[in-house]
Amino acid sequence: MAVLVAAAGCKEDRKGGSSGAGSSSSPSSGSSSVESPKSPPTASRLWTQAEVEAWIREDLALVETSLAPGSGGSYTGTGKDEGGVVYKLNVTQRPGEIVLDHESPARTAPGKVTTGQIKFGK
Repeated sequence: MAVLVAAAGCKEDRKGGSSGAGSSSSPSSGSSSVESPKSPPTASRLWTQAEVEAWIREDLALVETSLAPGSGGSYTGTGKDEGGVVYKLNVTQRPGEIVLDHESPARTAPGKVTTGQIKFGK
C-alpha cells in the first residue's frame, strides 16, 4: 500500500514539475512538500532552491516558479500567478537576509511594468 501512495505522490510532483530535486528547468507549483523557511539564511546555511521557491510562491501567491541558480546563492527566473501573469524574479541572499526583486506587467496600464521588492531578515 505504501508503494501505491508513493506512486500517487510522484504524479502530483510531476504535475507541479517539482519531482526532480535541484532541477532548475522544471516549473514548481504549490504542491511541493518543502515549506517556506521561518528564519533568514545564515552564514552556515543559505536557503536551497526549493526553499527559495516555496518562499516566493507564498509571498507573491504564485502557482508556478522556475528558477536557475547563479553565484553566491542567487537565483533568477520566472513565476506565474493564478491569472496567468508572468513575473520576472531575481533573488539574492547573504547571511541574515534574502531579497526578492520582481517585475510584472502593470494590470491597469498596458505596456507598463510594475516592480517590487520583498526582503526577509535584517
